[in-house]
Formats: sequence, structure tokens, C-alpha cells
Amino acid sequence: MARKPPSPRPDHPVERYARRVLNGEIVACKWVKLFCQRHFTDLDTGAARGLHFSVAKGERVLRFFTLLKHSKGEWAGHVFALEDWQRFYLFVLFGWLNADGTRRFRVAYTELPRKQGKSTVAAGIGLYLFIGDEEPGAEVFCCAPLALDTIIPTPSGWTTMGQLKVGEEVFDEAGNPTIVTYLSPILKDRPCFTLRFHDGESIVCDAEHRWSVKSVIGQSLKGRPRNEWNGGSSLRRAHVVKTTEQIRNNLKTEWGCRNFSVDVAAPLLLPVRDLPVKPYALGVWLGDGSSYRGAIVGHVSDREIVQYIETDGYTVSFQKSESNLIRYTVRGLRTELRRAGLITDDQLISSKHIPENYLRSSQDQRLALLQGLMDTDGTCTKTGECRFTNRNSNLAEGVRELALSLGLLAHIRSISVTGRPHYVVSFRSPASIPVFRLKRKHARQVRKCTPRNSRRYIVGVDPTQSVPVRCISVASASSLYLVGKGMIVTHNTKRDQAKIVWDEMARMVKSSAGFRKFIKAVKDNLSCERTNAKCEPLGSDQDTLDGLNPNGVIIDELHAHKNRGVWDVMTTATGARRQPLIFAITTAGYDRQSVCFQQHEYAEKVLEGVIEDDTFFGFVATLDVGDDWADPATWCLAGATELYVRLKRGITVCTIQALAEDMNTREAEVWDGRAWVRVLGASSTRDEHGALQIELASGERISCTGHHEWPTERGRMRADQLLVGDIIHSTTLCAPKDAPSRIDPLIGWLIGLYLAEGSRSGSTIQFSGHANENADRLNRISAIAESFGGSCHAHAYKNKGTVNLHSQIVGALIDTYIGGKIAKNKYLRPEVWRQNNDFLRHLAIGYLGGDGGYEKKNDRWKIGFTRNYRLAESLRTLAARLGASIMLKTGHATNQTKKIYQIHRGSWRWERKPHHGLQNYGKIVAIRKSSANRFFHIGVDNEDGLFCLASGVLTHNSKANLNLGVSVKRENLQAACLKAQQDPMSQNAFLRLRLNVWTNNETKWCTFEVWDQNAGAVDESLLEGRVCFGGLDLASTTDTASFVLAFPPIEPDGPVILLPRFWIPTDNMRLRVLRDRVPYDAWVRDGWMLATEGNIIDYDVIRQQILADYNRFAIQQIRYDRWGATQLSTQLAGDGLEMVTMGQGFASMSSPMKELMRRLLDKTIAHGGHPVLRWQASNVMARQDPAGNLKMDKAASRERIDGMVAAVMSLDGVIRSDASTYETAGLKFL
Repeated sequence: MARKPPSPRPDHPVERYARRVLNGEIVACKWVKLFCQRHFTDLDTGAARGLHFSVAKGERVLRFFTLLKHSKGEWAGHVFALEDWQRFYLFVLFGWLNADGTRRFRVAYTELPRKQGKSTVAAGIGLYLFIGDEEPGAEVFCCAPLALDTIIPTPSGWTTMGQLKVGEEVFDEAGNPTIVTYLSPILKDRPCFTLRFHDGESIVCDAEHRWSVKSVIGQSLKGRPRNEWNGGSSLRRAHVVKTTEQIRNNLKTEWGCRNFSVDVAAPLLLPVRDLPVKPYALGVWLGDGSSYRGAIVGHVSDREIVQYIETDGYTVSFQKSESNLIRYTVRGLRTELRRAGLITDDQLISSKHIPENYLRSSQDQRLALLQGLMDTDGTCTKTGECRFTNRNSNLAEGVRELALSLGLLAHIRSISVTGRPHYVVSFRSPASIPVFRLKRKHARQVRKCTPRNSRRYIVGVDPTQSVPVRCISVASASSLYLVGKGMIVTHNTKRDQAKIVWDEMARMVKSSAGFRKFIKAVKDNLSCERTNAKCEPLGSDQDTLDGLNPNGVIIDELHAHKNRGVWDVMTTATGARRQPLIFAITTAGYDRQSVCFQQHEYAEKVLEGVIEDDTFFGFVATLDVGDDWADPATWCLAGATELYVRLKRGITVCTIQALAEDMNTREAEVWDGRAWVRVLGASSTRDEHGALQIELASGERISCTGHHEWPTERGRMRADQLLVGDIIHSTTLCAPKDAPSRIDPLIGWLIGLYLAEGSRSGSTIQFSGHANENADRLNRISAIAESFGGSCHAHAYKNKGTVNLHSQIVGALIDTYIGGKIAKNKYLRPEVWRQNNDFLRHLAIGYLGGDGGYEKKNDRWKIGFTRNYRLAESLRTLAARLGASIMLKTGHATNQTKKIYQIHRGSWRWERKPHHGLQNYGKIVAIRKSSANRFFHIGVDNEDGLFCLASGVLTHNSKANLNLGVSVKRENLQAACLKAQQDPMSQNAFLRLRLNVWTNNETKWCTFEVWDQNAGAVDESLLEGRVCFGGLDLASTTDTASFVLAFPPIEPDGPVILLPRFWIPTDNMRLRVLRDRVPYDAWVRDGWMLATEGNIIDYDVIRQQILADYNRFAIQQIRYDRWGATQLSTQLAGDGLEMVTMGQGFASMSSPMKELMRRLLDKTIAHGGHPVLRWQASNVMARQDPAGNLKMDKAASRERIDGMVAAVMSLDGVIRSDASTYETAGLKFL
């Protein structure tokens, strides 16, 4: 009889720990329990799969760790004392073997919170693989800087390497803004060099700084001898990454040619700016305009310039001309130049120059500005070289920067003309980039440029005096960013994270006399002559990792890897080894598309048994989904509650019980009223707090536990706190905020009609139908055709009619939103779902008007039969997106309630007035006890925790119950949890770093609870004459604008009083009410906001209000964003107010944001409970850099926050007005 493989001794500490976890004696999350259970299950069943457990191997690695010593901190010099979970972890990882005696696990993924000794454990495992794993020729791999005064271009202007901070944006080689993810310490006494380029640019860097260069001998460096090179010289160059020292050693080829060059960066990609002067008109004025008014002098042959200025909407009046010159005045230009700060009433300010906001405007705006400059003071030589000549050095430097920002290699030189200095900016531009509008000049531009015009050649690398240097890492996938006034492409650092583990290994070796005898540590290499083994740190550039043959790979902080390149290269590189191990250890991250999250999900599936992979080792210590870290109560909905769910097979309406029990929640998404959001998990519970049934005015009846939370007009309320008459928020079902519709909803109607009855033939679009429908359709389609420069006509034959539309632009729009060419294969493209609710509603109207019919008796629209399954699915999705206004019932005509996935016949119930009754849709009419006793809760992955029931009512998801795990002390977690509850800014960091929960990159800044504690009464009449400071944020001309006054406290411990003003354009208000689910109209009616006439905010109204406040209160200063409010700030300055610009980055916003939060927690802010400011405070998402500095993240904040931006700016004025008080509190300002 065959003997069973031996199992660990019952009294072994490893097994005792695992049993205590499974028995519930040690609090552990689901994944740690499954990890322990997997070990015992494999002891019973592993033999059948050729697996057996070796106690000797497990104890061997534990004994090895007793030889290691801590190398830093209070435990430096002490021998490792592994905790029980660490012993069990290592015991299992190295104890399991295959039938041939090799190690079972080949990939180990470990996810732990911070301060659990991840790097130390990883270093110990690395040393074990290096010298203790009995592997001959072991190879273990653990998967450089610029001068501090190096100038760095940023989206907001310029900074230096020394001033740069983590989280700030720079540009990559493609012109895209990219975030700085790492800053090294300042390095001194390094060998430094000056890298010189052929265009006169130079950069000071150290010998190890990396450059992405094209090399003539690059193909030889990649293994190809010169006699086998193919193609011309431009094709022979290959991209390689070289250090400064390597470039210096191979500066020229053996035949004397320049060896290295750096590609010129692509045009900077920036958003369109609201500029005071049209760019082309400004360029013409800078070139040929008067310094103190809007008069321009030009050549008579260049009247074409006047036409272009008039095209921009200006009126031009001509004056008396002389000989070949024409003089003309652009009406209104002088006023706009004054608003731009370029001139005053009587003189030029500083001299003509290009304002910073123009140099960081969109690509089209910058090109138009350059065209105006080149049409006046520019020329194109016979050889195609474009030149700009001017006596103003500041203007010439601006033109060079402008050309560089457009991807053109521009040079500047000085010449003497009649004894006076002139400055010439020269560059070559292909005809595809028209730097001239004048036809006679543009005709001289070359058709295309040579490769030489898109490269900077390195002509010298000269030693220089050592200066402090620093290296950075950026988020760009290419790892490249721009430096210097010339916007030169350079490479970021790669090895710093890898060296953290490697340095720990090196320190362990140095701290052990036994290891020092046979292990040599030289710079970035550990070597052992006895076994011919080596260990090195590697960077994350997979292009440099080919040819490796490792038996051990240690990857620290896998969540920081931007792509899966290193993971894939190392996975394949270990294939030749007998028992390799890839060991990845990390904390949770926030990028759910990363290789780390892919391994996280794979580990969960292996532990759950969904995937059987005996070579994969997964260990995850985190929270359990569905439990609350702040409140032990579980909040749930009754199982019969219905909601929209999207699975791979399509969209369906199901009960929450079916979602929790019958579906794979990992693949499920639920509708939150704006977008589909991922379901994090679902579970069930019995009622413990008294079940309630809530009846709404819509007739909907919902059962839930007393602790379930609902979003109401009174704020976030528990079910047992609700009252009859409360209104639960319902969805208006618009598209996600980050992709608003920018197209006329009438186009949606046209697309819907085309989907039903349209066809295409080239640029002709034909709509078929009944002759009686032609007149109405012709009017609408004609309006669309006219707006896009097309034509339209109708034909009728008997009772049939067609409308033909001729427009290439409309055809392109249809191709954007509709796929397929004929009825049997048409479908709605994904771009449709990024449009807003108004667009989708018009699309539905258009479709129903073509293939639908109205049943007056049942007051509903009827859809005809369709055999197009994909179109049917598109219509189902459309119905789900319009949920509250339209309900789609699928099924055959004889059974309208049966749910199926393919639509053959169905009906849309459409209210005559789609929004009628929505205001009271969620009004509670009755609350009674419920007989339901089983409830379910789900967690969703969005910021506000809301999801949508099938009825259109919004509700909150479940929270998570605090689970301490096996490696975190209870008292420490309780203290950190208390801090996270008191300070909303620390919640995401607490969850991700202390509890190892995957979160978003940004953090919720303030909660309603914290904000409402400061709703002290504010009486404006009592504030008259008091000193105050203002903050002005105009945001967008089509959205809201805000102005906030902050009144310093009279008493030392008194409150700072906030007095806000808000404006919104009348024409956009109704759309914003529907789109944002926010009662702007009610706020205007109640006097909390002021509506200005038209579809954009009237700045004159804002100005009059601020002047009225200026006369009423003692306003000392008004702070405003320097990239907005240029015109209004100039006017207010002229009215006598002191206007102060304030940046929106970490440096400017961090101190006042922290002070505002401190006062909110101390209850020393009084905001009067202003509902608009309260709503915006709850919208603020904050971003935090590694130094702890804060700024408001406008991109991550899904709703308006302009009022809070203004409040923070006004508080900054209060702080700076009494610096001594705040310096005492520890806040200092430079």
C-alpha cells in the first residue's frame, strides 16, 4: 500500500498559524484564508498532480533568514526575527516541490500594505536565490541626472530641475503632458559634462545621465557589421539609449562623422485657450503694429493680410496711404491689447513680446500667431529656409520658442543692419505646416524637409565643474521628457526602484562577516566566485534586457511599472533555468490596466480555484469587499430589487440577488446614471436592524435594511432617518462627465433617422419614407445641411418620398456614430455612448420617427420588427442609457414581460413631456415595515459610491468592514483609521497603503459631515466695512463662475467667514440641471446663484457685483488664476482693486488648502450653509505629492469646484495678511 507523502508536524509553528487563521482565532481577509486553505488542500490532493511538500526545504529557507541582519533603523545589526505569517509564507513558497525535486512555484505575487518589511523580505529571498538555492551560475536581477538649474518646459510655462516636484507636469517627446512620478535626492560631487548641439543649445548633466539618441554605428552596436548595413545614411541610424559618458567616448565615427543625434520633439499638445486677442491679428500687430494703438502699417501688395484679419471678425478702416505702404486701424484691437497687458494708454509695456498664455495655447492658435508674425516680418528664401527678422530680442526669442513648440528646429542669430543689431530666427518647415498665410510666401515653402531638419546633432561633450544634479522619472510610456530652452528630448532615470532592493541586499552582505568572505559588492554588482553567481539591479527599459539568463528575478513595487514589458521579458528569460523564480512584491495601486492589477486578479482566481496553476504563488493581505472600515453595520437592499447590469453578452435587467448569487460579479458592471461602473463584489446578510419598505411617488416600492443609505435633498441619509416627503435623487441619465457631448442634438435626430431609414452613396445621404413625412423632414435636414455648407432637396413618387442630403461633413459625422452601410448590419458605434442625454433622446426620436409608430390608445411608441441582432443590442443599450424617461420591454408580442437578449418586437413608453414629473420622481410617499428578511449589498468602483436601480432611483453602495489582516497591529490600524475619519484627505492613502486596497489616484478632500459642522450663520449686514480678501475663479464662460470673500477673525480663536457669489448663464442652466443632476434652477430661484442673460456668463455683471462689494466691504486684495480672468482682472485693476495672480499647483494651493481643512476640523470656518458651496466642497478631489503637498485636481473632480478654488485663494490672502500668526502655527511662506 502506497504511503501518503509526509505532512508538516502538528506542532510546527507554521501549521499552528495557518490553523488559527482558518479557525478564526487570527483575523484575516478572504485571500489569506484561501492561501492557508490551499496549502492544506494540496497536502491532501497534491500527490495526484505530482506535488509533494518537503519540510526540510521549508526549514532550510527559514534557517537561512536567521543568518541575515537588519541593515538600518532601530533594528540595525539585529538578526531577523520572522513573524508567524512570514514563516508560514516562506515555508510554503520554498517547501513545495515537483515530482523531480525542483521547486513547484515559478511565479510568486505578493501584495502587502506598507511597513511590512516588503523590501527586506524581498532582499532576503534575493540573497537566498543568489547563494542558498544550490543553483550553479546563479544570476539574480532586481528589476541618472541633470543640473538643478536646467530649464524644463511645462504646460504652464517654465521651471527648473531644482524647482520640479512630483505630480507636476512636463512634456514627453510626442508633446503630451506627462506627470513627474519620481525625484531623486540632490546628488553632489558627480563628474559633470556640457553636452553641446549643432544649433547652439547645451545641457549640463552628469556622466550617467541617459539619452535616447540615433547613432550611425547603432546598427553595429546591435550586432550588424558595417558591410551588411542596408539603405541610405538616414536608415542606417538606429535608436539607442546611451549615457553621457558613452556618448563622449564614441562622439564621432571612425570616418570622422557625427555619430549621435537627438530627434526634435513633436508639437506641444495643449488645450484651446480663451485669448483676449485673436492669434493671427496679434502676430500681425507684433510684426507691423504701432506700439501704443491698434494701427498697422503694411505693404500695398499684402492686402491679403487685411482679409485674414477681417475673417477673424475684426473691422478694418484704412487711412491715407503713402507710396507702397498702406495704413489701417483694426477696430477694438487697442482695447484687446490693453486687456492682454501688452500696452497702456500712452506707452508700450516693457516692449513687444509674446505673452506666456499664447506660447502655451493650442497648436492651431500657436500656428495662427506664427503665421501673423511671418506674414509681416518673415520671409522664405529660395532654398526654403523660413526667416523672421526683428530688432526686438525679446520678440525674436518668443518666435523661436513658438517655432520649437510647433516641432520646428529653430535657430537664432544676431546680425548688424546699418550698424544696428537685428535678430534672425530661422527654421525649415514643410508645406504641410503652413507658417505663412500669404500665398506668395507660402509658395516658397519646401514640399518636405530632410531628416537633418528633424534632428539635433551632438557636436561636443566637454568636462565641466561639478554641480548639484538630480534625476527624475516620468509617467510617459517612452520614459522621455523635454529639457532646456530648445525643448531637447532626454531620457528619465530607470534604476532607482530596482536599487532599493539591491541596496538592501548589499547592506545585508556587508553586515555579515560570513557573507563578506566570499561575496564581493562592487558598485552595482554582487558576485560570488565559488558559484560563479552574480546579482545586479536593472532598469525598467525592456529594450536593454535581452540576452539575460536569470534564475531569480526580484520585482519591487510592481504597481509602479507603467507597462508589462519587464514582466514579459523576464518571464521568457527564465525559461532555460532548472527552477527559476520570479518574485514580485508590491502594495496596491490605482491603475487597473497595469500588469500589477492583472497579476492581482490572476492571484485571486488561483486562490479561489477558478484557475488551476500549480506554478503560481499568490499572497494578498487586504480588506474584504463589503465590510466597512468605519461602521460595523452592513447596509443592504432586498434581493428582489432590480438594476441594470452589463455583462459580456450584453445589457440586462436583473435582481440584485441574481447578481450576487448567479452571475460572475468580476465581469459585471452596473449603471450609475452616467456610466457603467465595475462591481467590486456582492454578498448577502440577514436583517439585523429592522427592514423598511419605501414607497415613492413613481409607484416604486423598495425594501432595505434600516442602515442602508440614500442620497436625498437633505444629504446622505440612512433609511431609518428618512421622512415622508423626502426626495431621493433620481438619475437624468446623461453621459459620463469626462466626455460631454459637443455636437448639436439635432445631429442626434439625424443619426437616429439614418439608422432607421437612411442609406449612403458617396457624399449623398438618402432618407426614405412616406411622402407625407417629407415636408417636416426636409425642413429639419435643410437646416442641418445649411449649417455644414451642404445642400438638400426632396423627391416624391406616388406615396413614397425621399430626401437627399449632400455633405461630406455630415457623412463623416454619420460614420463616426454609425457602423455598417446597409440595414442588416447597421449598429451604433461606442462614440454614441459618450454623448449626453439630450443627444441620445434626439437619436431615439429620430429612430422612432422612422421605424416606430405611435399608439394613441396606449400612449406609447411601437418599434417594428428587426432581424439585425447588433442593431437590436444597440437599441437595448440606448434604452438603458435613457432609463427614467424611456422603458424598454423586450420579448414577443404575445409575451411582453419575458426578458430575452435579442429584440424582435418591443415598445418604448415615452412621456409626452419627457421630464414632466421627474422633479418628484423620487419623492417618498410612505415608509412602512418590510417582511423581507434577506438582503444583498454590492460594492461599485466609482467616486461617489452611487449606482442606479432599474427605476432610475440612485442609491449608495455598501462600505467595507475593517479587517485587520495578519500583518497589521490592531492598535496601529485603529489610530490610522481614526485619522482617516477625521481627515478625508488621508482616506485613499489609508486604504491603499495601510490596508492594501486598490483605489483611484486622487483623494476625496472633504465630506458633508465635516463641512456641515461649520454652517454658522453669516449676516452680510454685520460684515459691512470689515477687512476681507477675495478669490475669483471664472472657470469657463459657459459654466459657472464664482467669487468668494474671506473675512479674517476678529478674535484670535474666532472663525474665518466665507461669503460666496455664484453666476451661471441662463440659456445653459436647464441643460446643466438635466446633465449634472444639480438644482441650479432652484438655487437661482432662492437667490443662492445669479443667472446672466445668454449662453455665456456676462463678465460685466460679475464686475458690477465685485465693485458693489468693494464699496461695501474693505476688500484688500483679490486673487485669481493667472491663466483666466485676464480681461476682467485688467478692468478691476483699473477700477482701483489690487489684483494678485495665484497659481493652481502644489506650491500655491497646498498651504491654504491645509489651513482650510484645519479650520474645518476645528470648526473655525463660518460659511452659512451656502448650498452651492456645500455641494462644490463635496466635489473636490485632491492630489497629493510624496512631500504631502496638496492641490485641487480639477480633472478628477467630476463636478464643479470653482467656488472652492475661489475660497482657497481668498483664504490664502487671509493667511498672508497676518503672517506672524500663522508662522507661530508652523506655516511659513517664501
